[in-house]
Amino acid sequence: MKLQDSLGKEKGSYILELVIVIMLGITSVMSAVASYQSGLHASKMSESYNNGISYTTEGNSMYVEAGQQLSSDTAIYMELISLEYDWMFSETGSDEEAKAEEKYNEFHSKFVSDILNEAIEWAHAEEEATGYYTSPFEYEPYLDAVYGEADEMYTRGKLMLVEGHKHNTHSDQMGQMVVYFALALFLLGICGTLKNNTLKLILVIFSVGVFIFAIVQMVNIEFMTDPSAEGLQQIETQISELRSLLPAE
Repeated sequence: MKLQDSLGKEKGSYILELVIVIMLGITSVMSAVASYQSGLHASKMSESYNNGISYTTEGNSMYVEAGQQLSSDTAIYMELISLEYDWMFSETGSDEEAKAEEKYNEFHSKFVSDILNEAIEWAHAEEEATGYYTSPFEYEPYLDAVYGEADEMYTRGKLMLVEGHKHNTHSDQMGQMVVYFALALFLLGICGTLKNNTLKLILVIFSVGVFIFAIVQMVNIEFMTDPSAEGLQQIETQISELRSLLPAE
């Protein structure tokens, strides 16, 4: 009977040790995976932030250029109105009227762009329909033409910054999973120094609970694929293109 009890205890101890070894291996692998994913997200975060800052800076520059174009078109429009008044209030059939018309047409052909001309025609049509003054700079297609590219660039920059924040959050979450796995490894490591199987079992159960909790949290975090192969291919392509620009030795 004592022999059977002894064999049973040895078998139980062996199974417990086996579970500890298996959990040590699995937890170590999952800790490495979480650490690797955290690094990938951190790399993507840096790339997204850099691109986002670049796009938003370019967008702001384009907004400044768009504002300058709007100011220039406003000045052109005001001068065009002045020339139109000179033409309208000159004596009919006189040389003065002919010169005013020629001056107006020459200025219009040189300085008025197609989109500005379209906006002016739209404003005139609105005035005739409503009886109220309408600014050509309220014309949506004109605003799109002036500010459209700046809006797109700035929005793209904001999108990249938001994406960078997302990857930053995922990187932090994966780093937190590494901490949980490290705690599980620490508890499993303590088990190797204990002789009391009951205490070992308690620590194993607790470490398995921590492991399962970390796994459940981890599966809800976005996983990234390794971009190194594609990145290396792009680098090789760029190197080949740059080498082609160098003079032959």
